[in-house]
Amino acid sequence: MNLPALRLFRCCRVRCWSVLTLAVAISLMTSRVHSGEIYSFHRDDVLGTSFDLQIEAESLAAAEAVEAIILKEVDRLSVLLSSYSATSELSRFVAAPAKPRRVSTELRELLVACDHWKKTSDGAFNPAVELLSRLWQKCAAENHLPSAEQLQQAAQTVQRSGWQFDATGNTVVRTGEAPLNLNAIAKGCIIDCAGQAAAKDSDGVAGFLLDIGGDLRVFGSTVACVGVASPEMAADNARPMCFLAINQAAVATSGCSQRGFDIGGVHYSHILDPRTGQPVAEVVSATVVAPDAAGADVLATVLNVLPVQQGIDLVEQLADTECLIVTAKGQTYRSAGWDRLAFDFGDAESPLAMADGAQDAASAAKGEKNKGDVADSEATKREEEADAEKPALEGPWGKQFELLVDFTVARPRTYRYERPYIALWIEDTQGKPIRTLSLWAGDFRWLPDLRRWYYLHYRDRKLIYAVSRPSRPPGRYLILWDGRANDGTYVPPGEYNVMLEAVREYGSYQIWRKKVTTGGEEFHMNLQGNPEISRVLIDYRRKEKPQEVAQK
Repeated sequence: MNLPALRLFRCCRVRCWSVLTLAVAISLMTSRVHSGEIYSFHRDDVLGTSFDLQIEAESLAAAEAVEAIILKEVDRLSVLLSSYSATSELSRFVAAPAKPRRVSTELRELLVACDHWKKTSDGAFNPAVELLSRLWQKCAAENHLPSAEQLQQAAQTVQRSGWQFDATGNTVVRTGEAPLNLNAIAKGCIIDCAGQAAAKDSDGVAGFLLDIGGDLRVFGSTVACVGVASPEMAADNARPMCFLAINQAAVATSGCSQRGFDIGGVHYSHILDPRTGQPVAEVVSATVVAPDAAGADVLATVLNVLPVQQGIDLVEQLADTECLIVTAKGQTYRSAGWDRLAFDFGDAESPLAMADGAQDAASAAKGEKNKGDVADSEATKREEEADAEKPALEGPWGKQFELLVDFTVARPRTYRYERPYIALWIEDTQGKPIRTLSLWAGDFRWLPDLRRWYYLHYRDRKLIYAVSRPSRPPGRYLILWDGRANDGTYVPPGEYNVMLEAVREYGSYQIWRKKVTTGGEEFHMNLQGNPEISRVLIDYRRKEKPQEVAQK
């Protein structure tokens, strides 16, 4: 892929998003429209996680039509494939007696795909692993490890559990007694189907990116800049390990950074090897780029289970599929074609997840500039030269301390709710802006509703990118301040204000300020929320070493 030729999303009307992908007949869309505005939609509590959709369309009406189709299809498929609803077709199938029964086309295709990946992965993928997960959950609640006998017995049950199709494939029989969980593939399948449904009826739309809980797929002519989250850095605004240029493909990441079992002061991964019952330990994160979201979803889990080289060998047998694997020792391994997709911004400051204005991210990575940017570029060069002459002040920061803001968005009394506009930044005690840490907004026209942030920062120009990361519960976000100002230099120790501003359509406007003092001892604050932000925790703490994070 030729990076200078990429046409990435313009940021001026976009907010924070993750990546999605799906194998779909995109030619139906790309022949109709080649440019348009960027519209973004962000919700929480969709399939139990976050939902981010970026659409390049000729009009807001065209973009809203695509969102409506996708959400309608997500709802329809949830009734069939959800593991969390006792009334879904999947749940009723799992609980059914062992006799032949007809199932929907969607469930049948999902079961066929499970059989395929179970065989392809040499048993590293197995939906009956749910039995082992429940055993580990029970033991974690009682604060002891499962016994060797318990694991052996459960693993044997997992191997003989599942389903069986008849000779014609028209009916299927539930076999075995182990519970089933298709979460490692079902979400990707839903992304694929919902995206395909929208692509079939997309007049006025050039392309779109669909992200549900960090599993992403890009449709149409859209080329998305996707960051790959580091397993060492849980913060949402942490600099990704690398960036990917994604077009008509899917991205998924799986690892132990978001969930797991804590027993006796030791953290164990929630990803279990179905063949042994043991939590994975060698791999802490695996990211997969594949033609469809279902394949990327299941492969990301499989690569956590298989030995690294066996996982790489599997990926390199699959067409248009690449991977990046990170081990507990901090080593990275990649498939042969990974570097054709990946690029880096070099030593430049990591872009925000959303901001006002952007240049082509791929061109930025290559150091290219448009003619119209010559004056700005010269000014930037002078600023960088001046910055280079400044002393490298790290003070209490650098490799020693960091400040983490952990907050939860208030949940309205409805499901699939829209996320509020939120800005999080640092000021000095005189009200001078120091650093914008995170900004989430939908339509640029309404960005002024974040009154104080907009007044102070609206001239800032940053890049936008999506982030592929393991799924997590909706509404909770971790934002990190490493002690740097917007120009990249470290600020001296002293007093600063942590500012958090939120506004929700048909909701309220809230601004929250907390004074903190850096440079002394570690501190922890558990602070009262407001109608838009239900809880805020602030930790000023020593940085954890990568090997310590990997063991958590």
